[in-house]
Amino acid sequence: MRPMYKANEDYNTVFKEIYKKYYKDLFLIAVKFLRDEEDAKDAVQESFVALLRKPERLPEIEDLRFYLFTVLRNQCLSVLKKRKTAAAKEEDFLYYQNTDSVALELDIYGALDDEESKYTVEWFFSFLTPQRKRVVELVYLEERTYVEAATILGIKKESIKTHLRLAKIKLKGHRAKLITGLLIFVNCFSPFTL
Repeated sequence: MRPMYKANEDYNTVFKEIYKKYYKDLFLIAVKFLRDEEDAKDAVQESFVALLRKPERLPEIEDLRFYLFTVLRNQCLSVLKKRKTAAAKEEDFLYYQNTDSVALELDIYGALDDEESKYTVEWFFSFLTPQRKRVVELVYLEERTYVEAATILGIKKESIKTHLRLAKIKLKGHRAKLITGLLIFVNCFSPFTL
């Protein structure tokens, strides 16, 4: 049963009672959910802070235990989402640490060796948005740094990285289509198919 808070009671006293009563249970659940004691402490703390920030809500809460567990669950989900985002950012950072990795995957340097390859690059560029095309040109054809390209285009350095990553994804998808198309073309005009 939750302590009843009335308008004339000291909210700090009531809050301390609530904290003492529910902290341990909330902490144990958070540890099981997050598998990290420090993150669990933070999530529990944030759950109580949510209650502390809106003292006017306390009389409206019918089941305080359920309320706190719901707030804690949302806090834990938020922590897990941040972990996932942080892991993705770390992966991107490691990927972009080697600036040539995208150049190798786009294979623009090698593609410009002969006339036929130039048409392949132009074909690839036709599938990119104008801005994405300009980013690839600046970074790989004009050999500008990410910062220089970002300054020229008036966008953030991170946006340059995103454009390059998405261009690479687009290239991979269209490279498969190009190879399939060439195989069909060759098979159609092969003397052995007659």
